[in-house]
Amino acid sequence: MKVLNAALLVVLSGLIFWMNPAMSSEPVVRMYFIVPFGTETYVGIDEDNIEEYGRSVLFMYERPFIHELINMLESRPISAPHLNWIRVKMVLVKTGEVYLIDRDGLVRKKSNKALFRLIPEQVKQIEDQLARLVGVVDLEAFQDLTRQRKTK
Repeated sequence: MKVLNAALLVVLSGLIFWMNPAMSSEPVVRMYFIVPFGTETYVGIDEDNIEEYGRSVLFMYERPFIHELINMLESRPISAPHLNWIRVKMVLVKTGEVYLIDRDGLVRKKSNKALFRLIPEQVKQIEDQLARLVGVVDLEAFQDLTRQRKTK
C-alpha cells in the first residue's frame, strides 16, 4: 500500500494532517498510535489514554490507505478476551466508528464489539506505514494552513 502518494502532509505540535486543496475543516479520520507495537511503556496504554500518550494523525479527506486498513482489520474475525496494551486507535469521524489494535494484533470494532486478529505480516505492515508518518513535514502545506487559520 502506498501511503505517502500525492498528498500534502503537515506536522503541528506532534499532530500530523493529511490535506488537499479542497480540504474540509473537519477531519475524516483521527488516528492515535504507538510504534513499534512492541514498545514497552511506563503507563499501560488503553483506549482512554492513547490519545494522550500516542502520536496523532488526522486525515482530512478520504484516502485509499484508510479503506485498505479497515479491510485488513476486519479480515480475520475471532472470539477472544479483551485487548491489552493498545497501540492504535482509529476514529472514523463521520460515522463515529472506532477501531482499536493492541500490540499482539488483536482488533476490536467498538460499535458491535467484533474482534479480529491480524497476522504478524499485517501487524508489521501497519507498524511500518505508521512509522513513516512520524516526522514528515510539508512546509508549503503548513503555510497554507496557517494562512487559512489567520483569515478566520
